[in-house]
Amino acid sequence: MPTEKRLANEKRLANANTVIQEAKLAVELLRTTSDSTNTPYLRAIAGASALLMDTVVVVRRNKEECLRMAEQVGTIITLVDICTNGGFELSPSLLNSIATFSETLQKVLVFVRNQVGKSLVKCVVRHWEDASALSECQFALDHAVQVFKLQCEMETAASLAQMQAISTERSWEFANLVMGRESRSTLSTLLRLSDISLLPGSPQIFHGRDTELQHLVSTLIAKNSSRIAILGPGGIGKSSLALAALYNQEVATKFQCERHFIPCEWAQCAGDIAAALLSHFALEKRGNPMKAVLQHLSRRKSPCVVVLDNLETAWEVPEGRSAVEEILSHLSDINMVHLIITMRGEERPMKVAWTRPFLRPLSPLSDIAAKQVFYDITDIANSDSQVEELLRFTENLPLAITLMASLVSFEGASPVLFRWKSERMSALSELSKGANKGSNLGTSIMMSLTSPRLTAVPDAITLLRLLSILPDGVTDSTLAEMKLPLGNISLCRATLCRTSLAYVHQGRLKALVPIREHMRAFHPPSRSLIFLLQDFFYQLVNLFAKKWARDVGGGLVQRLSADLGNIHSLLHIALEAEHPSHETIACIIDLARFTEVTDLGSWDLLRSISETVEKSEEPDLQGRYFIALSRVPNTAVSAAMYMQKAITKFEVAGNVSAQATAYHDLCLQCLLQQGDTNKAQETCSRALVLARTTDDHNVLAQVLRRMAGVEHQMGNLRSAWAFTLEAHAHAQLAGDLDTEFSCNINRVSHFVTAGNYQRASALATDLVSLAKGLGIENSEHGLTPLLMLGEIHLKKSEYDEARRMNQILAETLRREDETKGYYALALYNTFLIDVCMGKNMTHELIDGFRHLRNGAHWVASCDLGEADLFQRQGALACASELYTKCLAVSRGQWAEMINGCFQKLGDNAAAQSRMDLANQYYVLHLVQSRKMDDYENTHQALRRLGDIFLYYNNDETARSLFMLALEAFTLMDIHRARADCLFGLGQLWKRAGDVSSAARCWREALPLFERSSQQDAAHRCKVQLASCN
Repeated sequence: MPTEKRLANEKRLANANTVIQEAKLAVELLRTTSDSTNTPYLRAIAGASALLMDTVVVVRRNKEECLRMAEQVGTIITLVDICTNGGFELSPSLLNSIATFSETLQKVLVFVRNQVGKSLVKCVVRHWEDASALSECQFALDHAVQVFKLQCEMETAASLAQMQAISTERSWEFANLVMGRESRSTLSTLLRLSDISLLPGSPQIFHGRDTELQHLVSTLIAKNSSRIAILGPGGIGKSSLALAALYNQEVATKFQCERHFIPCEWAQCAGDIAAALLSHFALEKRGNPMKAVLQHLSRRKSPCVVVLDNLETAWEVPEGRSAVEEILSHLSDINMVHLIITMRGEERPMKVAWTRPFLRPLSPLSDIAAKQVFYDITDIANSDSQVEELLRFTENLPLAITLMASLVSFEGASPVLFRWKSERMSALSELSKGANKGSNLGTSIMMSLTSPRLTAVPDAITLLRLLSILPDGVTDSTLAEMKLPLGNISLCRATLCRTSLAYVHQGRLKALVPIREHMRAFHPPSRSLIFLLQDFFYQLVNLFAKKWARDVGGGLVQRLSADLGNIHSLLHIALEAEHPSHETIACIIDLARFTEVTDLGSWDLLRSISETVEKSEEPDLQGRYFIALSRVPNTAVSAAMYMQKAITKFEVAGNVSAQATAYHDLCLQCLLQQGDTNKAQETCSRALVLARTTDDHNVLAQVLRRMAGVEHQMGNLRSAWAFTLEAHAHAQLAGDLDTEFSCNINRVSHFVTAGNYQRASALATDLVSLAKGLGIENSEHGLTPLLMLGEIHLKKSEYDEARRMNQILAETLRREDETKGYYALALYNTFLIDVCMGKNMTHELIDGFRHLRNGAHWVASCDLGEADLFQRQGALACASELYTKCLAVSRGQWAEMINGCFQKLGDNAAAQSRMDLANQYYVLHLVQSRKMDDYENTHQALRRLGDIFLYYNNDETARSLFMLALEAFTLMDIHRARADCLFGLGQLWKRAGDVSSAARCWREALPLFERSSQQDAAHRCKVQLASCN
């Protein structure tokens, strides 16, 4: 029996390579799917899986268990690829399953990484922890296999049903085409159902706007930039006129692919308009979205035309009008950008110098043009008297004509005319109760709703009811996932398109604004249908709030952005209730997280529920609300107050983990916004006390890591080390690779302070590889190791390498998003390096850095950089003033900055030959360095004190200090500091009359000065060497 077991194990191990190769193939297929679809979480899963396969090969302990889990991961990845490779939007439930698997995968990777190179002692100590982690991972993987197998079966069934529905629909379409019942416009609409072009199709039926079209075209062609407002009532053809201009041959030739049509009917505020622009131009959703859009358009070297369609919804809100006009003003200020807006009414927005002569508000079509439109759609013979009578009823409004012609094309003119006369009075009676009083457009819509073609498919009206509250429209896959009570979704969609009540744009079924408003007023969806929609979209928002950070590709942001208007619409409807539900309030709080992360949308919804939340009897929900309020921009003063309110509510609710997290966030706010390190330490200590009473390893790990950062910033390296190691252990217990990654970044920082640059560099290099494997190499989190490698090169005075690394970092971030904080840091570091290398720099550069980031520490850092430049330029008084200012600001806050100020003030005094003052600062520098356990700066202080003793002719003490510092700098491989020590020793030997020893020191120092780009010092070395000859 043992022999059989051994043979089975050997066989399994022999197949290990096959298992790994097959899993790697599955990973590559998933990576391809991720790149082509940008499905949330796939990029992170592919990266972590690839890293897992590479790690499994080298594990030393529990190898068989690790191989088994790797094989399971390969199976799950294949299933995930099948579920996501259909090109459809995924449901919130499937996205949640994928996100959960991403978390499981991190736990598996943490476990497997812990099996590499583990000593026997560690294995014995961590045996029970490993056994527990292994059991948890295996259970989670088994569950994931079952979930995705079931999902694949469901996807297959859904695909077959959809294929059957499409086949039925196309058969009906072909039969109708043979019978000649369908118009050219309807057919072209159906053929465009899968069109994904950003520019909607050209209006094929377009008459009666020659004058207005010529005005638009001539203005766009003749001017470098123009600002045009297309105004008029609903259904008058404003959007069609704008599209006709974009498709004009002259305009197409001039602008080519730089023609942009951006629907804004869903936009409720200026933030939503910015979101629409950002989404249209496919820009990364980080930082200020409008700033990103303006930068993007400003960089264009060719002219472009931007159409903002249906802008009235956001502009007509009185309190938001100014912000909307501000966006229009900024867009109109960009050279070579032609701005066109379409709006209901006859009033143009302010703050824009609209191009003169103004385009007059659109009027109804002429009788001749109305007939042309009508006949183009119907394409059947009709009595002119009947047509004229029908057209009189439409008041020559293009949308009303289209609806009427669609009815005639199916029913014939006589039946429609009869229905119009018999139903018009009841229709007008109903319409008189609403906003469309006396409107023949409203009557046309109502007749379309009662047409035989629509009544033959009752579910089509139900679908139109839903579209009335979904301004973003909806995809077929989303409709299928919602499990709506619709018999044949494809047939319903086709029916609405055939009757011109709906249309398809970029794969989304939509209804025009006048039709949506009519349906909401007279045929609103039932509460049960609204509930289904809310449940679906609330899940999507909740998924983002909980797991957005793990979606490194930004697919989840993109997914939510596409339905932002729908979500806002549903929330506004929900808030009309006397007592909004818990789910609605929770969704608004979760949506605030999306606004915070992406800066898309607005905070108005969050503010609007304050009274409702205050009346709530759910303290936990109230706490979450106050946390969300604390994150609203420009509320730094009240942020702490909201945090304290949240903590009080969480205490009432008995939610200890939430209390700890809130204190943790308050600590971060103290650091970043207030710059109060002492307050941050006190707050984080409270968080730590609470976190230790919970079983939540994740929360405890995050609080410990933050505490380590605060302690390090205050100069307490030993306690910082202890907190980091404890945080690392809890992160591993939680299987949280992200927090473990952050803990290792802390370790790099600790190694740097301790002067162990070799360990710091090795760990940072490993983290760069890990970040790439996890797919986060272009995020700020993933770029931190690269930034720290640059810092290590700077510490070692390898300025060329440090500069090159920071330039790579800045260029990467410039391409990704210039609003990232690390972009400013990379530019600032490059500036400091250039100052160290003695390059000619200007003070305007440092002035440009100040606005790139916020916070007291950044302001002080910029002052410190400018002081360095003054010192390098010989403006010693100006430098001393700024150093003294930075020292005053940083006392009790930032230990490293305090220490740097002591050193630089000492150098400043020495440059002025004020050696007594320099000696005082260098002693303070030494004391502070020793207190911080800062190995490098301890010896920098000793070397400078050696210069003081050299100046006062105390050669023996100076030599001892130089030798002590030289030994440390050689160990740390700091080129410039070694050269400074050797240069000082050379001076001592020369003074003692030992020219040979002096020359030996200077010859050794010369290449070190050159290696560190210190040309002036290298020149002095050469002069001294020449004097020896």
